[in-house]
Amino acid sequence: MSKNGVNLSGLFMLKRVFRRTAVGINFPGTPTIIKVKRKIMNRKLFTLFFGLLLTISVKAQTLLIFGGGNHEVYLGCLNCNKYENSSIWNKYGGHGSKYNSECIWNKYGDYGGKYSDNSPFNKYASHPPVLVDPDGNFYGYFTADKYFSKRTTNKLALLIIDNWEVIMEDVGEAYEQIFE
Repeated sequence: MSKNGVNLSGLFMLKRVFRRTAVGINFPGTPTIIKVKRKIMNRKLFTLFFGLLLTISVKAQTLLIFGGGNHEVYLGCLNCNKYENSSIWNKYGGHGSKYNSECIWNKYGDYGGKYSDNSPFNKYASHPPVLVDPDGNFYGYFTADKYFSKRTTNKLALLIIDNWEVIMEDVGEAYEQIFE
């Protein structure tokens, strides 16, 4: 088939191949279009959420995270610079390393993941961490439970709760998206 002397049969063949791939018929060795689209969508949502946060001032008040039954365990600074040792954004520091047992990014530790009773990401946690400023003023419970009494209203904390699994993949990249 040709139009104005141009052979269009190859173009129609490509369209048929694309349609078959889009509905789930795959060729050996190629990723499904659905998986690719899902990955792109996750990245777009991640960027969108953090892009919206850029319009919000996240540096207004230094917020510290304390966890444990009596909130005696310091878990790091929520909105400190990523180069500060106490920052949850410093992946090489004590409070930002996903290998530290007292870190919210350690999904197998007492203060991270969706199953720990002390984790902000567990919707059913009985003892979620609290947010306080350096003077001890209370800024709410850092929890995924939307019905928890005195849950924080801090935009950064809520953004982290909603996107913690994506953030955990690359804390450094998340920091760049949020703060810079």
